[in-house]
Amino acid sequence: MNQFEYLIPFVGIIYALSATDLLVSSHRIIIERRSIKFHAVPIIWAIIAFLMIINGWWGFFQVNDKIVLENAGQLFILSLLPMVVFLIASLSLPHKAQEGLNMWDYFCEHKTPLYLCHAVYPLLIPLILGTFADEVNLGQVVRNIITSVALLSLIWLKHWAWHLVAGALFMLALLLSIFEQSIPS
Repeated sequence: MNQFEYLIPFVGIIYALSATDLLVSSHRIIIERRSIKFHAVPIIWAIIAFLMIINGWWGFFQVNDKIVLENAGQLFILSLLPMVVFLIASLSLPHKAQEGLNMWDYFCEHKTPLYLCHAVYPLLIPLILGTFADEVNLGQVVRNIITSVALLSLIWLKHWAWHLVAGALFMLALLLSIFEQSIPS
C-alpha cells in the first residue's frame, strides 16, 4: 500500500463523521418538525457544510499524488481541513431538536464559532497546498483572505437577511466550484 491508501481512510473517517453529525441532526429536526420554528438561514449553512464535506473529500483526491508525509506533524496539518469541516458541520444544526426549538435563535447563539470556523477554512487551504503541493496562488490567497474577512464580519450583523444573502452567495460559489472539479487522469 502506498501512503495515500493509508491517508485517505483517516481523512475519510473525519469527513464521514462530519456527514453523520449533519445527517443525524437533520433527522432529529425532521422528526420534531411540528414543534420547531424553522428558519432558512441555518438550513442554508447546513447545506453549505454538506457541500464543504463533498468539496473537501474530493479535494484530497485531486492532490493525492502531491502529498508526501514525512512525520506525524504533517499528518496533523493535513487533517486540519477535515477537522474544521467537522466543526462547521456540528455547529450548523442543533444536536437536540426539543419542542419549541427556534432555529433562528439557535443560529444566533452559535454563529460566532460557526463563522470563525468558516473563516479559518479558506486560510488553511494555502497553508495545506503550500506545505504539501508547493502550489500557492497569490490571487487565490487574496480571495481567501477577503472571503475570511467577509465571513468574520457576519458575526456582528444581527438581521437575518445578511446571513441569508451571504449564505446563498457562499452556497452558489461552492456549487460552481464543485461542478468544475475533476480528478486528473
